Amino acid sequence: MRISSLTIVLLVLASACTDGEGSPAGPTLGPDDETAAIACREAASTGLTTVVAQSSRDDAGMSLIGAAPSPYTITLPEGASSFLSINLAEMHNDWAVFTSPHVDILSISDESGAELTPWTATENAACTGAGMTDYRFHGHTAGTRTIEFSSEGPRSIWLMFMLVGDGGHSMHDGGHSMHDGGHSMHDGGHSMHDGGHSMHDGGHSMHDGGS
Repeated sequence: MRISSLTIVLLVLASACTDGEGSPAGPTLGPDDETAAIACREAASTGLTTVVAQSSRDDAGMSLIGAAPSPYTITLPEGASSFLSINLAEMHNDWAVFTSPHVDILSISDESGAELTPWTATENAACTGAGMTDYRFHGHTAGTRTIEFSSEGPRSIWLMFMLVGDGGHSMHDGGHSMHDGGHSMHDGGHSMHDGGHSMHDGGHSMHDGGS
């Protein structure tokens, strides 16, 4: 059989990137993740700084924390959603928030109130069974982000906020962090992700990163 002509169809697969903030670039989290391991080691820390979350999003800035080598105790108002601000001292970095069991974070949003899309939440793989949740997101810009907690669940919680890859060197100085490198790999400020689906363990809500 003679082929007189040949048509070649070329399929080009492009990876999408977003101008919004989202899940961190880099490898899938696992038991050898350094940032997760630090959080596991710090889970038994005592004498923690206590911060009281606010009952209004507008007042979240009154409860501002920075990346630190030790966790915080966060007190949440009874029977109401509550808000806490975290300070991203550097642009174009990946950040992690770790919480004690049964804590339901409803959203992490930027200064305009827009929720980070997508964002991830998984069990801390460095100490599975401890019930610690590991939240990761990429910050294209410096500034504050607001965490919204559910009205349900424990009212006194453990929370650790870290710069990913910092190796626990962040200095707690009233809402700002100093680090020794630890910059994330990214593609010109755009995060690369695998869909950004998030999951809460312990029977909590599931998010699809776009809500």
